[in-house]
Amino acid sequence: MTTVPYSPQTSPAPAAGSRVNVRLIAFLLVISAPFVYIIGKSVMFSMSGGITDRGDYKEVDLKALGNFPFDQSEGKLTDIPERYRNLDGQRVRLTGFMYAPENAGDRGNRFQFVYDVNKCCFGSAPQVQERVFAYAKHGAPIYPYTVLAEVVGKLHVRIVKEPDGLIKSVFDLDVEQAQEVR
Repeated sequence: MTTVPYSPQTSPAPAAGSRVNVRLIAFLLVISAPFVYIIGKSVMFSMSGGITDRGDYKEVDLKALGNFPFDQSEGKLTDIPERYRNLDGQRVRLTGFMYAPENAGDRGNRFQFVYDVNKCCFGSAPQVQERVFAYAKHGAPIYPYTVLAEVVGKLHVRIVKEPDGLIKSVFDLDVEQAQEVR
């Protein structure tokens, strides 16, 4: 029996690039897509501070709005990040939960709007900058604290103090409309 010595001419090496597996690339793209999406949304969120201009109103993420350090007794307007101070007098849309301890019916003129009802009603009280005090001149539907709601109105960014000097509110809203999020 005769053996043939190996030579590059008898067993050609695969050409560069011919080992690319299209199925593997597609699989990796599908697996990485959710991570790329989440990271992209996070980057956009941190750059915008949770504020999206929708034309006739600004959509504001309620959690982002109150997510900054603020001295609950000595805080000043300048302690509020500029991007949120710039919302003063602007028409905004917020999504969150209503907390209306003063209302017994399904309509009311005043409520607090928070991003997390558990923090408001069952855990420690939210800090003053984590609440939006809402006022509806002509009344608004008041939803149970378990119902996700959306409110639209004119936002005011100002320090309101109690007679004893404690800060009562940082954000308040003149409600134009309120509705349940479905």
